[in-house]
Amino acid sequence: MPQILAREAAFLTGRIGMGSAQGSLLEALSEVLSRLAFMVGTAELRETFPLVLYLHRQPGVRSHPALHDLCEPWFQRLFEAADCELLLEWVPGLVKATLFDEGVLPGIPTGSAWPDPMQHFPNWRIRRAGEGYGGLKAKANDATDWLLRRAPSESGEGRRRAIDRLIHASRTKLMTVDQQLELGELLWSERTASNLPDRHGFAALAFLHLPSPPGVDVPPLVKRYILSLSSKGAATRDETGRISIAIGSAEQPLIFEASIASKPIVQLIGEERGTLDWTSEEAEQLYRKAHDWWTNDKIVIEKTKEGPFGSGSFMATATRLGQFLARIVLPRMDWADFSRYEVWAPSRLWLFLMSS
Repeated sequence: MPQILAREAAFLTGRIGMGSAQGSLLEALSEVLSRLAFMVGTAELRETFPLVLYLHRQPGVRSHPALHDLCEPWFQRLFEAADCELLLEWVPGLVKATLFDEGVLPGIPTGSAWPDPMQHFPNWRIRRAGEGYGGLKAKANDATDWLLRRAPSESGEGRRRAIDRLIHASRTKLMTVDQQLELGELLWSERTASNLPDRHGFAALAFLHLPSPPGVDVPPLVKRYILSLSSKGAATRDETGRISIAIGSAEQPLIFEASIASKPIVQLIGEERGTLDWTSEEAEQLYRKAHDWWTNDKIVIEKTKEGPFGSGSFMATATRLGQFLARIVLPRMDWADFSRYEVWAPSRLWLFLMSS
């Protein structure tokens, strides 16, 4: 069966027609073969990996709306089936893979088109590899040097993908100190109005754990960004008082960003590793913005009872409130004057969550 796929891949010289036999065969073969990754040995996995990389970079596959992410689950299964040594063997090929800088397919969000296999690479397994594998680690560093030299000359989609790939590579902890400094300079070379790196879709928490140039004090910049976020939520009102509820599942940015970036009193396994400590004044400011969000958006609870309203965003944020209070508000409540200020205790929220 791998020979059949290799033969079909060799004929990929142009576009693949929608609903064509070739497209259907590629889709079926890749699904079946990827599932067999857990049933074969190291030699077969080593032989399969170059074929998947070859298929992944074919223009006919990338330009096909139904096949552009054809290899994504296959890469994931190969990574799960491979041992640590084999994963290290694959790092150079993944780092130097095609960047696909010609844009994305219409209607497919950036980052979802032609997904980079490096984003699914199990970095934690490389971090636990310990000593040894000197030759393989040296080859991985050589590939990283290559991409660090190339990335500054890229633009647009190619540059975005190159930096994202370098970020994933940095999480393997294989980078040298000099390489981390180069990545820091590259990452912070283009910034938004918030003075943080221009990385769409990145939570501010990420920049607390990524390299930065000498002289850039990251925590104050992240704190300033979070404090500047508004308390706007899913519910809005027009001039007549008519209420509209946005449809979606994205969490309210202020509560989300502040919660995951803040340092917990006790770090639990699986929780986001925030590092920010807040002053009492900053904690009060965040608290009052979150309270404003609750005051505005709690109408969603009533509206949800009336029909199929878009409560996803509200519910996603509501389940984040416990973390927000535990990491930010409760440790810094010395600012609260209980004799004149009503403590926020949205009991209706918790009753609603328990009953839903």
